[in-house]
Amino acid sequence: ASLHRRYPGRVAFAGTFSAAGFTKPGWSQGAVHEIDTAMAQGAVGVKLWKNFGMIVRDANGRYVMPDDPRLEPIYSMLQREHIVLLGHQAEPLNCWLPLSKMTVKGDAEYYREHPQYYMYLHPDRPGHDEILAARDRMLTAHPQLRFDAVHLASLEWDVDRVAAFLDRFPEADVDMAARISHLEYQAETHPDKVRQFLIRYQDRILYGTDDAY
Repeated sequence: ASLHRRYPGRVAFAGTFSAAGFTKPGWSQGAVHEIDTAMAQGAVGVKLWKNFGMIVRDANGRYVMPDDPRLEPIYSMLQREHIVLLGHQAEPLNCWLPLSKMTVKGDAEYYREHPQYYMYLHPDRPGHDEILAARDRMLTAHPQLRFDAVHLASLEWDVDRVAAFLDRFPEADVDMAARISHLEYQAETHPDKVRQFLIRYQDRILYGTDDAY
């Protein structure tokens, strides 16, 4: 927010909300207040982190999915106010695959060195499909919500899947941050297919990088 004030027009930022106290009464209202504060400081959107679906649990120990009813007041407010929601749900599909079946060297190296984040080693946690299905249910329930599905909507391994996502949700776009290598991998064998994808959806694909790459 400080940089935004110092360099208006050059620096933009997205706000977010804390998952702390999620199981306590009044959490949703507190989260909306956090968002209001961020927007008042000049935020251009709000980010929903991957902790919903992968880390946050309810009072019964169940993982909280992105379509949990307690998140509904947030989505409804964002939709009503035409505020962009940046959604990072799940990790690359490689995260749920054996190292020998991973498609990108960087993923294999990362998960080998960080087994605590390697979902293939934690089958008790929600699956990739389960998390994304919850996200898509949320988007279906909020058809006017402006949604930036970061990291190629976590469908990075197949541009056809990304295209289907964009066709299904016309208010959504995607960014390439941290998943560009997956586009490169597909382009090695199907360059025309990737090129046509980028041309067709050029107004709905954001270029981005990630500090992990």
